[in-house]
Amino acid sequence: NDMLMFSRNGMENRESILVKQLLNELEHSVEMPVEKNAVKVNFDYGLNEHFYISGNRNLLVSGLNNLLNNAIHAIDTEGEVHIKVSQPISGSVDFTIKDNGRGIEPSSIDKIFQPFYTTKENGTGLGLAVVKAIANAHDGELWLDQTDAFGTVFRMRLPTQIQRFNKS
Repeated sequence: NDMLMFSRNGMENRESILVKQLLNELEHSVEMPVEKNAVKVNFDYGLNEHFYISGNRNLLVSGLNNLLNNAIHAIDTEGEVHIKVSQPISGSVDFTIKDNGRGIEPSSIDKIFQPFYTTKENGTGLGLAVVKAIANAHDGELWLDQTDAFGTVFRMRLPTQIQRFNKS
């Protein structure tokens, strides 16, 4: 679905998006698989200021949702997923998705962003490749920050948009 949406819409419908609203939409779109009822998903809005990004809202929610679903599926029975928004450097925001699942096999690390590479039985291998393309189309980036036997951390960094307010 992500690939179809991206190929059809591209970067059409670009708008100014409040980062907190984007995270709120992501929080309300989470659908926990029935078998994962012991997984807790925590949202940390982390930013005290009003940051905006420019982009296609549906694509961004879809891409972040893909990362979130991957994190949930990496947890076998019980665990936690944390989604945090922060501003590590001026002019950008990071969306950090961290799970305490099984991690990514070292032999797979160099392949995870390649189209059609999958370790899932029913996977297409397009998820991370599409999410990376979505980040790049928004002048951002996506990378694997950490993985080990205690979990995985992905980061998506997007540039912020300067908002000018009229004082009347």
